Amino acid sequence: MSVSKLLFNLSSLNEDAYQLDALFIGSENSVVSRKRTVFQQKTVPGVGQIFDIWSHNGVACSPMKFSSRDVKELKHAVQKKEEINGHSVVALDLQDEQQLYRDKEQIQRAEGVVCDFYRGKQSSDSLDRVQKVQDILARVLPVDSVLCEGRLKCDLLGTFSEQEGEFFLKKGTGSLSFCQYAEFFMNAFKMGQEPIGMPIFALNYFESIRRPFYPQLTSTVWYPASYKDLYSFEGPFMTEMRNIFALTESSTDPESKITAITTRKKS
Repeated sequence: MSVSKLLFNLSSLNEDAYQLDALFIGSENSVVSRKRTVFQQKTVPGVGQIFDIWSHNGVACSPMKFSSRDVKELKHAVQKKEEINGHSVVALDLQDEQQLYRDKEQIQRAEGVVCDFYRGKQSSDSLDRVQKVQDILARVLPVDSVLCEGRLKCDLLGTFSEQEGEFFLKKGTGSLSFCQYAEFFMNAFKMGQEPIGMPIFALNYFESIRRPFYPQLTSTVWYPASYKDLYSFEGPFMTEMRNIFALTESSTDPESKITAITTRKKS
């Protein structure tokens, strides 16, 4: 039976651990398979805050490409820059044009190029859009660390069956579900939590730009308008998150259309 959708269930185990159940649902609304992951507090977080200020999505290619939406979203983030009073992070989600998340080597090479670009290394591409992005990141909206979501998805894909993996790589419901699944992991990493019994370690996915990453007690994600349905405060993803975490939603900024959601583990 093929997979048609994915459901999540997040539940507490004890003070320092919780579990994520991913249920793969078939066309007849029955469970085809399930994947359980237990997260445990591995690092004592600092008392500060992580600010996930932008999601950079793209293709692992040379030269780098930035869309007009990238520039628009960055300009929107600039409007909120005065709110940043902690460690700033960009989530970098690159995939191979043909192999998607099956070619980790190609994705890591491209991530290295992008991270060097964030560090200020001049690009050989003289396109105005590329220069505009670098100017924003270097002078107006400095980035402390990059969270390599594409690399993480490559490793996560290897923990699933062929059928489950094929579902994640389908455009639409599958790929969006994969984004949400990876988001549970990235949220955990930011607060010092890691999965038990998996070859997935937080520090393997962070690249230092201005300073090394260290987990903090609180994490704020700026979700752009394009994510408003996927990560709606009242939607299924955030409903599961509230089983473990205390969430606070800021009002959507009328100009930038960014919705900021702050997460902190319940005491």
